[in-house]
Amino acid sequence: EIYNHIGGNLVSYYVFPSIEESYPTLDFINLNYTSENLIGLIGDNSSVLYNPNDILVGSLISINRTDGYWAKMNTADSLYFTGYRTAYNLDYSLSQGANLISFPSDGVYAFDDAFPSTLDGLVTSVLGEGESAVYQDGSWFGSLTEFAGFKGYWFISSDAVDFQFDLDDNGALARTVSKPKKYLSGYEYSQSTAQSFYYIEDIPMAELGDWIIAYSNDGVIVGSREWSGYMTDIPVMGYDGEDYSLGYVDAQECPEFKLYKSSTGQLIDLYSEGQMQCFANNSTPVLSRLLDTQDEIANSVKLRGAYPNPFNPVTNIKFDVMSLSANVELNILDVQGRLVDRLVNSEYSNGTHDVTFSAELLSSGIYFVQLISDENISYTKIVLLK
Repeated sequence: EIYNHIGGNLVSYYVFPSIEESYPTLDFINLNYTSENLIGLIGDNSSVLYNPNDILVGSLISINRTDGYWAKMNTADSLYFTGYRTAYNLDYSLSQGANLISFPSDGVYAFDDAFPSTLDGLVTSVLGEGESAVYQDGSWFGSLTEFAGFKGYWFISSDAVDFQFDLDDNGALARTVSKPKKYLSGYEYSQSTAQSFYYIEDIPMAELGDWIIAYSNDGVIVGSREWSGYMTDIPVMGYDGEDYSLGYVDAQECPEFKLYKSSTGQLIDLYSEGQMQCFANNSTPVLSRLLDTQDEIANSVKLRGAYPNPFNPVTNIKFDVMSLSANVELNILDVQGRLVDRLVNSEYSNGTHDVTFSAELLSSGIYFVQLISDENISYTKIVLLK
């Protein structure tokens, strides 16, 4: 049995109607869903949706045991699956970039038990539904502490690699009960299929038990997380085209954060000490500090990110100059920190500016935009997919 809530459900299918590794999408949906409860299924590079005439259309031809999916739901529903289980030692092949994969068990495993250590650093982040983990300085951080059956996961990899989860055939390490998610009453939001996670290293006035609330520029709540200290990840939901995500963060819009003091109920505006990367789906930007006053924010140039991202082969890099003028140097670096291209090095006046970057001669992969101003150096990650 799988319970699906309204909105985006990040799922995988541990039980198939046949022993095959894949099953026709239309047959699978007709067996398990209806046009009343399902909007559509989205894989990492294909999808199938009901059109206005309740006919399934799209390029997602088959459902695979190795893959995860976003199930967009009109209504909450409990679904029952019968058939043939997936082998615990299923082989996965990750490509460079984002991979939406399944989990080959119906049990719950601790992240540290099931995640192969050989992937540490090669896989830079793992994203679940409203939860994430990132690898930094030799350790994993974040709210994603377990893998659960019938759930899907985004593995963001810096290179192609094959692997198996560290499971055993008798499920000796599996738990029967999953860790319940925490929510702050009065600050609920719907899960979107577009999500990012902002990692916060420090909030000086935050105490354990306080909450960080994320808002869109329209004032809509788009995420929340209880403050747990260094590298707390705050989910931020983006607009994915459905009514349940109306008013959520658009691509390249920067979220706003507030601190909810559990002891007093006070809501405090927060501001990033450094440059904040704006929203990009499946991204995990890190913010060094959030402060309660803009007076401490001295930077006059703000790197807002790149759009589209991922891109092929052209993207637009946007930055704001908040002083009358500032000298801006904009560079493209590879994952080793080597200079790939210097885009600009000149004076810019107050306002928002766009610089076009063409990567026609570069190979697919992860790159970084480096912005150097008089006050600081800031970065944002971009992904070239050809």
